[in-house]
Amino acid sequence: MGLEGLIGAGLGFLSIGLWQAFTVVKFFRLNDSASSGGGARRSRQLLKGGNSHRNIELSIIAVLSILHMVFSLIASSNDQAHGSGVGMALSLERFGVATLFLMYSLVAFISESSTILPLPAGTLELVALFAFGEEFLLFYSNNSGEHDAGLETQYYSLILVPIGVCLLATAMEVAFPTAVLPPFVRSMALVLQGTWFFQMAASIYTTKWMAQGCELDKRGEGDVTLRCEGMSLMRGKAIATLQFNCHLAMLLLFLLPLYALMSRIYTVPSTYERLGDNEVSDEARGSLQVKDRGQELAQAEYRHVLEDEDENSDSLEAKGAPDTNGFHRVSI
Repeated sequence: MGLEGLIGAGLGFLSIGLWQAFTVVKFFRLNDSASSGGGARRSRQLLKGGNSHRNIELSIIAVLSILHMVFSLIASSNDQAHGSGVGMALSLERFGVATLFLMYSLVAFISESSTILPLPAGTLELVALFAFGEEFLLFYSNNSGEHDAGLETQYYSLILVPIGVCLLATAMEVAFPTAVLPPFVRSMALVLQGTWFFQMAASIYTTKWMAQGCELDKRGEGDVTLRCEGMSLMRGKAIATLQFNCHLAMLLLFLLPLYALMSRIYTVPSTYERLGDNEVSDEARGSLQVKDRGQELAQAEYRHVLEDEDENSDSLEAKGAPDTNGFHRVSI
């Protein structure tokens, strides 16, 4: 993979990773805010059925895969013409990886936008799992190649970290299809892949960013060795590790505030509205009127009972009162 191939791959992975992070966070926040249970729900169901965001994502994957396949075939033919068998083999390996990603995009588009190709749950994730696995094997084989390999093997070793995270996140997505964390972690790993491809292009193919004391030995398209003498190799590996740590730190510093900002923007407002001191709804006003009327009726009934008791007590006192001559009244 030459300078142009690394830059193109970096643009592709970076754009797809940012787009997936945007769609996952957006639909998760809207769905989580609108759900009454408050549980974490995966927005994958919302992305299906001809959703525009999903179609754009699949279109980007398909276009970039086709371009990478075309450039791999061109590079393979050039390496064959120059007698570089290793470069031709590496180009064909990259062609196979791009084919798997193209198959994923086409199968996902057909199965999600029509009923022609119904697939069981988790099938698309398995295709993506095979694609990331093939990519992992591609860079792992480059890393464990010749014994006299140079500094480029350190960059190949570090790119295995985000690829492995994509593998693990996709496998977790198959096991837990309703969880939102696996696709979000995978989107972050895709962004890290994109930025690290840019770093590989600059550190391997440009003299300005190349480690001091190292020089590029190019035998074919992708068949290159960054040779370093003595302590330059150790210093170059330390610098590469430091660069990877900086990429990881910048990723967290960029995506986490972005997630917080999108959480504030894409949040469904609650249906509960607090009433002020002078704001009373019609139903509340009606219930208050009924309550006041009931209290008035209860007080009137209580006064009526008290008046009846007073009258009864007065009549009893009149019946038991003595006459003026000192004798009680006797009825015959």
